[in-house]
Amino acid sequence: MENPTACDRGGLLSRFVDPARGEYDQLLTERIAKGVRTRSPGPDKDYFVVTSVTVSDDLSGGAVLSCTYDGRVQYKPSATGGTDEIVDASVSSYRQIWNFNLDADGAYRIDTVALEGNLKSKDKNVCPPPA
Repeated sequence: MENPTACDRGGLLSRFVDPARGEYDQLLTERIAKGVRTRSPGPDKDYFVVTSVTVSDDLSGGAVLSCTYDGRVQYKPSATGGTDEIVDASVSSYRQIWNFNLDADGAYRIDTVALEGNLKSKDKNVCPPPA
């Protein structure tokens, strides 16, 4: 979400159902209100790895376990073309469980996203390297 004001909000949110949809909509609203954007410091400090995928026997849903190494810089662009204001340049890594269900229209949509246990780590990478 490099520039939340320019993203296709409807397209992004169409991949989710509540409660995850509401959480991501709120995140977009907050970033727009604060004028915050993000940028990647490079692929070595900004990636995610899917570590497992499970699907229910009846194919009605499942879960994806991912590990994210997040080094994205949050900043406010300079209004005068000068130096951007850095809001957060810390790095973290975490594992998430993305639960999805089959919707009536035949599309799978994410309904909840949660941290797996207490595995969020500040200033170090606990994720495997990208393939």
